[in-house]
Amino acid sequence: MEWTDERIAHLALLQTPKIGSSRIRALKAVFGSLQAAWKGSVERVREAGLPAEACEAFRIVRKNFDAQKAIHTLEEQEIFFVLREDPSYPALLHQTSDQPEALFIRGRIRTLPWIALVGSRNMTSYGERCVNEVVPDLVRAGCGIVSGLALGVDGAVHRAALTAQGYTVAFLGGGIDEMSLYPRSHVDLAHKILAQGGALVSEFAPGTASRSFHFPLRNRLIAGSSLATVVIEATLDSGSLITAKSALEENREVFAIPGPIWCHASAGCHRLIQSGAQLCTKAEDILRLLKVDRPQVMEEAQVRLPLDAFERRILAELTEPRSLNLLSRRLEEAPGKLSSALSLLELKGLITSLEGQGWMVKNQKPSLMR
Repeated sequence: MEWTDERIAHLALLQTPKIGSSRIRALKAVFGSLQAAWKGSVERVREAGLPAEACEAFRIVRKNFDAQKAIHTLEEQEIFFVLREDPSYPALLHQTSDQPEALFIRGRIRTLPWIALVGSRNMTSYGERCVNEVVPDLVRAGCGIVSGLALGVDGAVHRAALTAQGYTVAFLGGGIDEMSLYPRSHVDLAHKILAQGGALVSEFAPGTASRSFHFPLRNRLIAGSSLATVVIEATLDSGSLITAKSALEENREVFAIPGPIWCHASAGCHRLIQSGAQLCTKAEDILRLLKVDRPQVMEEAQVRLPLDAFERRILAELTEPRSLNLLSRRLEEAPGKLSSALSLLELKGLITSLEGQGWMVKNQKPSLMR
């Protein structure tokens, strides 16, 4: 990454309190470049519509900003400063109405179908079970798992993805440097995400503490970077509903997992379903819709997927049509586990369902069952 004067000016402005992406765009419109804005007068900065407190912050930061120190801090913690035009900028964010002008990223951004899963900080045992049912199948289908590193459902989503040996990305509502990671109880989880090849992402500069008003901004990035958003447990006032609203505004798919009708923790999910969100009871509900909605994206992801030993055993049996019960007996596996694996193999385009005859490997001519 080349540290041009324009990139340095961009970094300096984002480290200025009260200046974010919308005001960066306003400064570009007035000055033509951020380098010119950084060198411009405070009076001219006011012409970009910045309020008095932002102009004062600009004046103070410009007086004290040390470019070499700021760059060294990023490099020391392996934080990448990624602009919209950089290749590692998350692709789907280019298609959003309020895309950040720059992001701070630790780790690796991978080109996969990203699915966001979010939910209550006060997760119940039911919510945890839902996470552990859905996330591993999404990982096996080649999806990247996105969430917000928060307590409750978000943390469980990241842990489930890691356990399934999957790729996961956490968007934060503050800095991604070591001292700013939040919540502090999830610092170890953040390290595990990085160690397994995932990423931490934020539009807030290192050193920025998480604030309550940051999280709606963070939530729009979770939704905007993902093909679909899945809400797992949410009360009627949950921040997860903000994420769902952002996803709908960006023309993304929204799913909600239902809970017991008497459960306050699932009331927000039920409201989403009443309002038109897709009902989700398993990963296949998400994958089937995305395969119709984004066929090329899903096919490209699935063709890169390795087959695990269990999937190879199934394929070896399906050189001729087999019913679920027959497969269960031959492989000595529970029908429930087999059914999930068969659905994923079908979504990967490797097997086909034969009406009344079970399944077989795709593109083979079926023989009559005896």
